[in-house]
Amino acid sequence: MKKRLLSILVAATMVCSMAACQTKEEEVKEELPSAEEVSDYAQLSVKQLEVRTYENDSQAAYYLGLFYDYGYQDVTQNFAKALDWYQKAVELGDARGNVGLGYLYLNGCGVEADYDMAAEYFETAIDEGLSDGYVGLARIGLQEYENSLGVYVLDAWDDLENSLYLESHSILPEKETEESVEKSTATDAEQTPEETDSAPSVSVKDSPEYMALSERILEGNDTYGERIYSNLKEANNMGNLDALYYMGYIQEHGIGCERDIEAAIVDYKAVASNTSTNIWDQYAINSAHTRLGILYMGGKWTTTDEDAAFNHFLAAAENGYAMAEYYMGILYQMGLGTDKDYETALSWFEQAAEQDYAPAICQLGYIYFNGIGVETNLEQAVYYQKLAAAQGYVPAQINLGYMYENGYGVDQNLETALAYYKLAEASDYEGVPEAIARVELLLKDM
Repeated sequence: MKKRLLSILVAATMVCSMAACQTKEEEVKEELPSAEEVSDYAQLSVKQLEVRTYENDSQAAYYLGLFYDYGYQDVTQNFAKALDWYQKAVELGDARGNVGLGYLYLNGCGVEADYDMAAEYFETAIDEGLSDGYVGLARIGLQEYENSLGVYVLDAWDDLENSLYLESHSILPEKETEESVEKSTATDAEQTPEETDSAPSVSVKDSPEYMALSERILEGNDTYGERIYSNLKEANNMGNLDALYYMGYIQEHGIGCERDIEAAIVDYKAVASNTSTNIWDQYAINSAHTRLGILYMGGKWTTTDEDAAFNHFLAAAENGYAMAEYYMGILYQMGLGTDKDYETALSWFEQAAEQDYAPAICQLGYIYFNGIGVETNLEQAVYYQKLAAAQGYVPAQINLGYMYENGYGVDQNLETALAYYKLAEASDYEGVPEAIARVELLLKDM
């Protein structure tokens, strides 16, 4: 009797389990839209995309690659998984997977950086008629160009070029006076030799620094400029949004073409005003807002407009773009385009730091070192500088060299200070050679 009852219970349990499984299968079937019903793969869940991929849906595989590549929605960024899904997309026939693979190899995400491998994937994408392949090849050229010069060299060049521009272009027009009008209408014959020669001006262009940097920039342009420009132009002619952004970028910096800030701003504004919600378009849109913010905040080549800078940075920061979040922190810390608010500044820096954005991490160290809106905490300052330095961020390496040299937040250690200064040596940052010489002399005297 007990055995019979047990058998009935087991049977009942099996029936219930089978019924439950059947119900779950029906739920999955109900949740999974048919191919005809999918208008936006970005709205599907990872599970739904995986099921579709196992049914040989190449677009689903591509979107899984995008989800893991960008960390979209609730998906944690995972470049190794992105690589796998992009490869699956290519196997199933979605050529866009080649573009994703190209960028992973270009940036060394989930794999060792390999420009040759990246170029192969981008060229395959071009063969499939994808304009993104041309942008990818241009990006390789830009990376090689910047690597050959170094960030500090490019920054220093920008500053000198800006100074040169301002020699003949006033940011704010001078007020006309009767005296200035009279001078402007005077003929050469009316000017005395003393008036002509009494105030010789020394141009930035005549400085040794400008001439040295101009040679390096010219060499970089000769090597990479034409390739960068021609690939971007090809993609831009095909209506590629990334290409339009990078056309603005090379026009802003004079890479492969004449420097033309006005044209760059026009291109940036066209990209920033784009309303696309595609995952792959957000980088260009956010970057365009950020470049506009930088131009308007710094007043380089344009009249400073702090309100415009604030609005452009905010648009990208609210979209989760780390560089813009960092600049929002700078605006609130400095009171540019808004009132000073150290608490809000700290919040923006922390948001950018959560995305491992090295400048924001370094800035947090600066804040704790100087006690800006927080209690001074040298140990915390060292912690943040080490995080940023581990990413190869040169200012953080220099800061750590200084802190170890003087014993701020750490035990004084001249050997460690020298090691950090040496890490920064190749960057050509101003003051690094002097710091190295100073510490080497101190070590010699010990």
